[in-house]
Amino acid sequence: LSRPPRPPLPPQLCGGANDLRSRSASSVVSPDGAFIFVGTRPGRLSALVAASGRQRWSQRLAGGDERRAPSAVLTSPDGAVVFAAFGGGKGPGTEGAEGVVRALEVGAGEEKWTHDLADALPWHIALSHDGAILFVGTSSGSLLAVSAADGSVRWTYEVGETVPDDWTFYVCPDRRSLIFWAGDGRLHAVCVGSGERRWVIGPGEAPPSDWAFCASPDGSRIFFCTSEGLLRAVAAASGEICWTYNLGPEAMPHAWAAGPDGACLFLGTAQGELHALDMAAGSRRWLNAAPSAITSCTLLPDGSAVLAADA
Repeated sequence: LSRPPRPPLPPQLCGGANDLRSRSASSVVSPDGAFIFVGTRPGRLSALVAASGRQRWSQRLAGGDERRAPSAVLTSPDGAVVFAAFGGGKGPGTEGAEGVVRALEVGAGEEKWTHDLADALPWHIALSHDGAILFVGTSSGSLLAVSAADGSVRWTYEVGETVPDDWTFYVCPDRRSLIFWAGDGRLHAVCVGSGERRWVIGPGEAPPSDWAFCASPDGSRIFFCTSEGLLRAVAAASGEICWTYNLGPEAMPHAWAAGPDGACLFLGTAQGELHALDMAAGSRRWLNAAPSAITSCTLLPDGSAVLAADA
């Protein structure tokens, strides 16, 4: 199957304190809306005053590579610290990689700590709900849990192979599990506190791309589609399959939206179909067709209507 352009991730896929709409977000707004942090080439992070656009400070994250901007930027829940991941290198791809994750004080951009990744690039970062742990997905296939306070490593989980720049994190609302997709053809769930594996789905059964899964509003279920077009609901706690819905052999999810009451799941596909499913049972409520791929799917705040846009 040909892979369509990657749409923004749905709101259910968040990186803890920040709503990360992209795996590689290189800009973020502070929680109070006062500052905008922007990553630019060559490996520089700047803080802009949101009201005026004036630069408050600018810091070089690492030296050398003129081709790369920070791969991910996010702030602590209290807005006091900004975290940035950067990877440079002397060769194409990840050859000669020099990865670093830095924590900077928001006020003046002063360094709080730096964590060097040696021969790996940090593709994506996310925070635990309490802001205590920073999760770092790397090109070497390692998931690191780093202390947000001092940059020390709490635990490491090995995916087992080199990973492309595809990582998606979901921190469950119960704060006990981190569910992630790392481009290795498997969906992983690990314990937030220890890094111990809870369950793994795949290969073959896992979603074929990082945007092919989402979560229910309460975080109790994870929804994903296999490469054969089978939409599955699994229990976030155990990985047990709750139900399966057949989208069709050529179907590829392109946009998701979950009703705030947890009753209905809306799924738009690259084939232009908008499915409305009962979230508990997996049965179809209705099906709508569009002339082309559905690229976004958004619910009105009161949940009374869903807005879907096709390409």
